[in-house]
This record gives sequence, structure tokens and C-alpha cells, in this order.
Amino acid sequence: MRSKASRVPDQTLEGIHTLRLKFKTLAKAILLSSKSTTITETNTTMKVWTTFLRNHEEESQSPS
Repeated sequence: MRSKASRVPDQTLEGIHTLRLKFKTLAKAILLSSKSTTITETNTTMKVWTTFLRNHEEESQSPS
């Protein structure tokens, strides 16, 4: 059985890669700003962005 990833167009994969880079940059910014925020706020923000990224990848991989 072939995986869904093998059917994803290159353009979509590039978009996902770009989102991952943006997410990593955001994660670094959150960690750097964590001095002024609580651990709970930081964890909540990370969960929201992780969920967003996961949902975006699923939408991108679903057949049109």
C-alpha cells in the first residue's frame, strides 16, 4: 500500500516545509519570550500551533 505522502504534489510539500520553518521560528520566539510568560501560557500556545500545523498538513494531503 502506498502512503499518502507519495501522492502529494511537490508544491504542497514545499508549502508544508515552509510552514514547518515558520513554526520552528515561532517556537524559538515563544521560548525566548518565555521569561515574561508562564510555562502554562507557553505550553498552551505551542499546543495551539501544533494542532494548527497538524490540521493544515492533513488538509493539504487530503485528495481534492
